[in-house]
Amino acid sequence: MSQENLPNSVLYDRVAAQFLKTGCFDLFHVWSGSALHGLRVAKSLGIPSLLEIPTWHRQKGKVVPPKTEHEIAMEKAADSFRVLGFPDEKLYSMPQGVDVNRFQPGPPPPLFRAVFVGALIKRKGVHTLIEAWKKLRLPRAELWLVGHPHLEIKPYLVDLPSNVKVLGFQGDVENVFRAGSVHLFPSSLEGSAKTTYEAAACALAQITTREAGDVVMDGVNGVVIPPDDVDALAAAIQFLYDRPDLVRKYGAAGRKRVLEQFTWDHFRERVLAAYRLAMDRATESRRLHSVR
Repeated sequence: MSQENLPNSVLYDRVAAQFLKTGCFDLFHVWSGSALHGLRVAKSLGIPSLLEIPTWHRQKGKVVPPKTEHEIAMEKAADSFRVLGFPDEKLYSMPQGVDVNRFQPGPPPPLFRAVFVGALIKRKGVHTLIEAWKKLRLPRAELWLVGHPHLEIKPYLVDLPSNVKVLGFQGDVENVFRAGSVHLFPSSLEGSAKTTYEAAACALAQITTREAGDVVMDGVNGVVIPPDDVDALAAAIQFLYDRPDLVRKYGAAGRKRVLEQFTWDHFRERVLAAYRLAMDRATESRRLHSVR
């Protein structure tokens, strides 16, 4: 394959590797899936690396092993690395941040308004959400689906109830959250979904899965359910629909949790801590090798 036909991620990887070879760097921080060559070069040069992985780890080879009972039961993305033998000292949790000035609470909507924000795909549970919503037939309630509808989900968008609105991609997504009562995000595979931070910052109660990240704590600022479970999702929606006071309580708790843990200032502190940890471990490793 010629250089001009290479994917951007491969080109960036090669450029990064060339820069590393100049010997002017103390740390290599890279995004998953776009730096295999660079990581190898960094390792050969003794440059400590921090690989940021945004989602759960699953084998990418031709044969994908079935999920173990441990994988099915686990609550954090880090466990998907532990089950494959990664030691804890190689893992560092780094939750994201959110702009708490842009994402703020809005006035209470005139009805129970559930919003989903994200790509309209099966992996994020949109088809499960539509089925659960149809099953409930809630009066004075509506569901907003906000995001680009992918081809795989379009059959599920046919003959929707009149209280389901497909809004497509919205650039001012903060106004979507501000207009809602609850955020529904029944994803089956994430790392730490950005929309859960944004919804929490806007003081929305949430219904999510373990796989959507750690922003939502069951019984504190939302309800956590298993993925791909229509009945569990329908029951959770009905539970919040019947309890408007709890919806407000969960929403306030979510906003408080964001202000205390998930601002961009918190994120910067975590990144710097990860850098220090990686460099300290590299220094210690070199010291031990020199002693031997």
